[in-house]
Amino acid sequence: MLDILIKNARILDGTGNPWQPGDVAVQDGRIVAMGRVEGEAAQTIDAAGLFCTPGFIDPHGHDEGYALTDEETHAKLSQGVTTDVSGNCGLSLAPVSPNYATELAAAMALLTPPKNLKDFLTFDDFLRAMEARPHAINLAYQVGHGALRIAVTGMENRPATAKELDSMCGMLCEALQSGAVGMSVGMLYPPGNIASQDELVTLCRVLRDYDRIMTIHIRDEADGVVESVKEAIDLARLSGCFVNISHHKALGLSNWGKVNTTLGLIEEANAQGVAVGFDQYPYNANCTGLNTILPPSYLLSDQSELVSNLRTPEFRDQVRHAIMNPTEIWDNYARNVGMDRTLVIKADATPEAVGIRVSEYAAARGLEPMDAAFQLLADNNLDVVAVYFSISDEDIATVMRNINGMFGSDGIYVPGGKKTHPRIMGTMPRVLGHYVREKGVLRLDEAVRKMTSLPARRMRLARKGLLLEGYDADIVLFDAATVTDTADFIKDSYAPNQGIRHVIVNGRIAMTDNIYTGAASGRVYRAS
Repeated sequence: MLDILIKNARILDGTGNPWQPGDVAVQDGRIVAMGRVEGEAAQTIDAAGLFCTPGFIDPHGHDEGYALTDEETHAKLSQGVTTDVSGNCGLSLAPVSPNYATELAAAMALLTPPKNLKDFLTFDDFLRAMEARPHAINLAYQVGHGALRIAVTGMENRPATAKELDSMCGMLCEALQSGAVGMSVGMLYPPGNIASQDELVTLCRVLRDYDRIMTIHIRDEADGVVESVKEAIDLARLSGCFVNISHHKALGLSNWGKVNTTLGLIEEANAQGVAVGFDQYPYNANCTGLNTILPPSYLLSDQSELVSNLRTPEFRDQVRHAIMNPTEIWDNYARNVGMDRTLVIKADATPEAVGIRVSEYAAARGLEPMDAAFQLLADNNLDVVAVYFSISDEDIATVMRNINGMFGSDGIYVPGGKKTHPRIMGTMPRVLGHYVREKGVLRLDEAVRKMTSLPARRMRLARKGLLLEGYDADIVLFDAATVTDTADFIKDSYAPNQGIRHVIVNGRIAMTDNIYTGAASGRVYRAS
């Protein structure tokens, strides 16, 4: 007897080919037959009118801390994601040096590091801890360059020595041998913004030798976006490894349209045999710490001293001048986006600021907007998260049409149902509903390819991303006429999606109409 038999479906196999009518049979966690299938099954799903696709793959997650505390991962299941790849933007919870565990925890604060962080001396230690817990979806991990560097040099603002770089390469090899699907670097954040090109090229050559990916949060997604994309392409050219540009976009009104240039550079590189791609999320706002309005050099200074200094008018004037007359390269949200387009979503010490824009918070307190931002950072010990409405809708569509792109949420789950970017909940349904059905930016079959086989191939996820006999039974059934996201920035960041009818993970039904079944059939994936 079959475990699951899906009947009368519109099958999109993940290749980008048009849909075909048929059935899908599942046994022992694998797809065992397709086409017209007869036979008895423990569970039969009549999928008439529904599209049947491979489970969606989110190649850009930040779910390390969440997955250590809550196995259900409802936000991902609700949008049809069956496999999540975390460890992006240079951020990972391993490897850990006991000498620098405090520094790593501070640098990885967005990931909600566990109290037992010192247990993750190696990447294998981290994966074993993950494997000891039940999970609703499949989890794969990259190792963060930030973790590698901190384990060797702490947060020292200097080039790595040859011996230190050898140590980083050794730890990278251990992570890759243990099953990391690649390495990520965050050029915007310390310590990624300290690393030299030689350091990164050396590490990328290790990735090339293991046939693994390097993902990069580029140095500047605003005024310097073109130069920063060139920097990423150079890493691919000099090392020979595949480089994926994370959440590709151009921030700030004055930079809208520059994606036409950056996409041209990516296409030219691929035509020359330099392997470069990207992912994107389908929203016109990005999300990160409010402390990134500060020039990078300030984030490399003593952080307790920085908090104290931010309370003084003289220091604020100094920082304001550095922001408005920049000599450093970074996204510079205060200048390129503005505090009237910056929405606070996390500020635990000042909850009255959450859910409003910095300019509104400033007006209520009789402050200049930038002074209000500095005050929020000081009052919250720098732990403020904000959404920046910075991206052109036209640019989103332009990037989405490019063949080299896939979709990633870049979402960070906030326990307790607190506000976060709605991309954690609605990324894939928003593509299928708003951009495929309503705006016609992509064909449905192409959108599904970008959510399934493309990330599976890039992340070397064996037996994932296709509906094919012998492949893992990670499957989504959805109604293309109704699928949509409902989460938003203000009312409810976790509002449930519509139109995702069934989500199957490794041959077990994990969610039906937003109701979690408790299957916990996800696995921790180790690349080999």
